[in-house]
Amino acid sequence: MTKVQIGAATFTVTHKRDVTELPQGYGSDPGMVRQWNRIRQSSRLHWDCATQSRRPDVYPKGLTAPAHLLVYDMGPNILPSAADVAAASAQAGRVLMAQAGFADARALDDALVAGFGRAMVNFDIDALIAPLKPEFRLRIVIELRYMHFLLTHPKILGNAVVLLSLPDMFHIGVRRVARCTEEGLRQEMQLQDDVTSVPVRAGNTLSWKLRRDAREQMRKELADRIAQAKATRAALQEQIDGSKPEGD
Repeated sequence: MTKVQIGAATFTVTHKRDVTELPQGYGSDPGMVRQWNRIRQSSRLHWDCATQSRRPDVYPKGLTAPAHLLVYDMGPNILPSAADVAAASAQAGRVLMAQAGFADARALDDALVAGFGRAMVNFDIDALIAPLKPEFRLRIVIELRYMHFLLTHPKILGNAVVLLSLPDMFHIGVRRVARCTEEGLRQEMQLQDDVTSVPVRAGNTLSWKLRRDAREQMRKELADRIAQAKATRAALQEQIDGSKPEGD
């Protein structure tokens, strides 16, 4: 089992690919699903071929981001309200900070930066869209996505979910929304963005190892599924061959 230390507390870390993998009904809780989906950074940019202008005036050239920590507790109620969840989560967060030795949320944030660094990614949107700029009006979405890890502790967390999220992949989606022609703008019908994805450079060795180990485990699971599929295919072929009537 992988362990990480945050302040005075040591947690067991388990990679979770999807919110549905969370325990104790959290994976199906609408509030938890919303919180999971909000752990990302995104911005919309624009390019107009007609006016040769952009929004914002200067495209970003890179992003840096620290680790993110979410404490979410549905509390003791069977059907908790949003207020119940907010109160229980705040209390669980206070307990975690106290047990880990942090005076306040700022101290916890500083510890996350010290422990996991700041991930970084550089990009050049102008270079990416250069072939499209003379002819198209573009909508560009940049998004920093995170890899999620469930933190567990035998004593201090109770039933609360604590999610450590590390910046992981950077996506640039470009959609052609209109074409510049001699007659003016003509609406385009591109239903899917052209997407460029690049991995984010880890903030330090620990955060890189956590992401590496998670992907190694995914590779192993994929290899196991492929081996099982091959065995199933071979068994099906044997059944086909074995059921063939004699003489044919």
